[in-house]
Amino acid sequence: MPADATASHAPLVIGIDARAAAEVPAGRGRVVRELLRELSLRDDAARYRLYARSAWGDLDNKRFEWVLIGRTDPWWNIAAARRASRRAPAPPPVPWGQPRS
Repeated sequence: MPADATASHAPLVIGIDARAAAEVPAGRGRVVRELLRELSLRDDAARYRLYARSAWGDLDNKRFEWVLIGRTDPWWNIAAARRASRRAPAPPPVPWGQPRS
């Protein structure tokens, strides 16, 4: 695909379950915090939607958006899935009989 064909597309938005960053002091909490730190250092156009009960750290508000959901499990998972699916763009239509790329 030519380079100019993707220039008009919106930046990639990546959703992350970031609850552990604020809720778990070690183990998976540390992994999520380190991941967020490293992603904040990347020089790209990707944006990150962080789903959690409470925000963690001082991340760039232009690239990181906290979506705070004040529910307990398993209701948190259902609410996060609903919010993520509502905000996801619909895939473009594919002509009949052609595989998605």
